Amino acid sequence: MDVTHLPFAHKSTIGASGVAEQAVAKTERDGDRVRITRFMENIAPAPAHVAVTGYSDNVDRWQVIEYAPPGFVWLQVGSSKAGTGGREADPENMLLDRHTLHLAMPETDNTTLYLWVMANKADGLTSEQEDAIYDASVLAFNEDIVIIEGQQDRWNEEISKVDVGADAGALEVRRLVDRLIAEETENRKLKAV
Repeated sequence: MDVTHLPFAHKSTIGASGVAEQAVAKTERDGDRVRITRFMENIAPAPAHVAVTGYSDNVDRWQVIEYAPPGFVWLQVGSSKAGTGGREADPENMLLDRHTLHLAMPETDNTTLYLWVMANKADGLTSEQEDAIYDASVLAFNEDIVIIEGQQDRWNEEISKVDVGADAGALEVRRLVDRLIAEETENRKLKAV
């Protein structure tokens, strides 16, 4: 739910300066869903995006991240030529408009299966472009694995946590999941009586 790590952890692929520091971000809760929208105007394109599109001038970029229980995350990400309308740009100014669906499925107390799939508009990318963005995504996910495993190894409930503004979406998801677990636990108790 937090993509502000992109320019730091994924400098060679999907990260770019401006993603963390220039984003106008909004977190919304709608029932059992959490949505984060992030819009960045006139920033450098990510290296993988340049490789895929051939466009190296500044872009307007967006990231819309939606969470739905129990572990679905839908990313709608893309970029257009800077100043041409962002997500609403005309087709000739649209560079990338991708959707990925992610599913995190707990396996044990300390491990999770992680599945994902990408989709683009029909004929939105050539097969070579699709392969390039897929390869960059796999590389980025492998970089994420190192970070996530490191966090898991160091996790200690006794150490207090410091939340920052970029954590708003993740905190909303935690509150939602905690509420759903409490409701499920209560329902099980009532059924047992």
